[in-house]
Amino acid sequence: GQALDCSGVALLADLRQAGAMPEDALRGAQLARRVEVSARDGYRVTFSLAELDPTLGNRRVLLVDQCAGKPLDQDSGPLRLIVPDDARPARGIRQIEQIVVLSP
Repeated sequence: GQALDCSGVALLADLRQAGAMPEDALRGAQLARRVEVSARDGYRVTFSLAELDPTLGNRRVLLVDQCAGKPLDQDSGPLRLIVPDDARPARGIRQIEQIVVLSP
């Protein structure tokens, strides 16, 4: 219920730059892959690659490093995940330590 003015990159763009998400539409076994994001305090959230794929779920997930024009403080950073279209912010995760793409 709180508006944030944050900047960063789309998680999709970060995954593509790392080679973990293809440029083409997902197919076959790729549809079972998922992204797990872990925080310093042990909190974890998961997204399917299909959920992030622009031709399928097209879910906006943002990986931010600044809010209100300032770098995130230690309580929130170094990185924070924001999922603007989720009905509630349960998958918004702060203090990100690791992002891993998993296959079944």
